Amino acid sequence: MKVERSRVLLIASYADAGGAEVVVQDILERADPGRYACTVVCLKDGRWPQALRERGYRVTVVPRTRLRDLRNGFGVVSVLRQIVRQENIDLLHASENSAFLYASLAGRSMRRPVVWHIYDPLNPASALSTRMASILLSRLRPAHIIYASQLAIDGTPGFREVASSMVLPGVNVDRCRAGDGLRGRLALGIPEGNPLVSMFARVVPSKGQEDFLDCMARLRDAFPGLYGIICGAPAYPNDSYWRHLMSVRSRYGLEEAVMMPGYVPDELKADIVAGSDVVIHPAHIEAFGLAVAEAMAAGKAVVASDTDGPHMLIEHGTSGLLFPVGNVPELSDAVSRLLQSPAERARIGERASTRATEFSVEHMVREVEQVWKGVLEDHSFG
Repeated sequence: MKVERSRVLLIASYADAGGAEVVVQDILERADPGRYACTVVCLKDGRWPQALRERGYRVTVVPRTRLRDLRNGFGVVSVLRQIVRQENIDLLHASENSAFLYASLAGRSMRRPVVWHIYDPLNPASALSTRMASILLSRLRPAHIIYASQLAIDGTPGFREVASSMVLPGVNVDRCRAGDGLRGRLALGIPEGNPLVSMFARVVPSKGQEDFLDCMARLRDAFPGLYGIICGAPAYPNDSYWRHLMSVRSRYGLEEAVMMPGYVPDELKADIVAGSDVVIHPAHIEAFGLAVAEAMAAGKAVVASDTDGPHMLIEHGTSGLLFPVGNVPELSDAVSRLLQSPAERARIGERASTRATEFSVEHMVREVEQVWKGVLEDHSFG
């Protein structure tokens, strides 16, 4: 007996592939095609939705501006409603905070259930824009919330009565291990024998890119041929934090030693990881840390700040090294220790590779599908 496919609208907030967008991509690629037909909407245009289109996926960009721009907000909701109608969408799956409002308004008006996928705490005590969104969202409860970590659960008050599940992000091990280190170094113009440290995160203050630059400044005398690369895109065009990082890099005289290419596609990212001696993740707050898990899966020694996600992923001294949040001297000492010891890097990388396989992308997608199945079967949208 043929099973009719349910149509799911995946709504992503950002235009460049951070951890949440990687999860959306994995769901898109791995959801059971016999049961689910997925359509993607991105609320910003950029290299990630363009890359998805190049791979043959249907991606619609519905540009949003700021929350206070009511005209834009109504326009975004109107386009989402049109897509729901034209594509005969059964369920809306909204990824990250800014997508929740638009998806919920469109879903309610079209009498379709909405699932929220929360990665970072949706805390009304945080920034003004988040508080405003929280007030609005409190009146637009979803059918189900998927939390990507315990921190996301603990830091999201006000939605306890909503049905929920915790689904940890999964690691695409094959993709992580497909990198060619020599190819990555050639793409960057980095000689094979020079040490290379890297980090991968959206460029926002909470991810700690400035700590990375401070660390590089401390290490350059001991490792004169050291290169660094900060992969990740700024949150907004002409972003003030990006400009600040450029200024810090210039002040330290690191313009040639530290590269900041912005967004990098999956293939180049895997090559850069493979070509790195150490991967650093100096985030000041991190609910999970998919970039950490991916580098571990590739067999790399990772030095990460001792926040919620890395603390769960890494056994200090065995499958990686942890340092106190914001403590650049200890970060620098840990990186220096690994750069001086290829044997320790190899030992830690081997343990890290084994540990990362415990977070299966296939398991993650199946759990998301179970949420969809339950919502579609049980939820009566009123």
